[in-house]
Amino acid sequence: MVSSSQSFGAIRPHSNKLAVLARLLDVIVIWLTLWSILDLAAVEWDNKHTWWLLISVVGFGVFASFNELYRGSRAMSTSTQIRLIAVSWFCVLLILMCVDQTYPLIDPIYKQYFWLWSLAVPIEIISWHVIVRSVANMSRKMGKHRHRVAIVGATMLGAELEKIFLEEKAVGTEFLGFFDDRQRLSEGGHQFDLKKLVGDTDQLIKLAKEGAVDIVYITLPLRAELRIKSIVEQLSDSTVSVHYVPDLFVFDLLSASLNNIKGIPVISIHDTPFYGVDGAVKRMFDILFSSIVLLLIASLC
Repeated sequence: MVSSSQSFGAIRPHSNKLAVLARLLDVIVIWLTLWSILDLAAVEWDNKHTWWLLISVVGFGVFASFNELYRGSRAMSTSTQIRLIAVSWFCVLLILMCVDQTYPLIDPIYKQYFWLWSLAVPIEIISWHVIVRSVANMSRKMGKHRHRVAIVGATMLGAELEKIFLEEKAVGTEFLGFFDDRQRLSEGGHQFDLKKLVGDTDQLIKLAKEGAVDIVYITLPLRAELRIKSIVEQLSDSTVSVHYVPDLFVFDLLSASLNNIKGIPVISIHDTPFYGVDGAVKRMFDILFSSIVLLLIASLC
């Protein structure tokens, strides 16, 4: 039972301003490409072009979010990013074609401009994503915009996190090492390499207050609640960003998902895929796919 003096603070979802900016730039590219093509062809903008733009902007935003295009794009490979953009835009075109079958949006005289726009948009979106990614990677290789990262907790989870930092250069991190107070550094029969241990948490806190560390990841086990709380409180006086990485793998959560109820985190261990937004999206996909099949069959008859 929770005491009256204890209250749950709402956990705010992580807000990535770069992801918001990327969404905005994609919208601008879709609109600017359509406007430029029509303007160069001396075609006057009408309501049907507005529908093209509205459906494409909303549709691309929905499918890009569903494909997690903007989540963790820094650690995402270039080929994966290109594939997600192409798939998201292809789904938008399918919706536009289906709408056109019920309510004509693409007049024959505008078809060449529609297909030119349909081809140009994904090329331009992919181009700016790749260019920005390449410039950012070059900048990080030159030592700019890199974050000095430390891990508290010589655990298997910490070792996996270290592996990601060392392998994924695009993440832009300079790994400083592990910090731990424990004398025995073994877990699940796995012996930790003491050479990777830089120092204890007191040394980490000292480095943090000196400005030698930018980000701290705490990978201590869930049972070390008091130690975690103590470390977080001591680091609150510094300028470092502190992240706690819970070891959820101990529960073998192969298909788990993270949700929240009024700010209280909830881990869904067993959940139906036909509930809520996922169910609605699946229903929309079923209707869309069956409609396309029926239209193809009707055109062949």
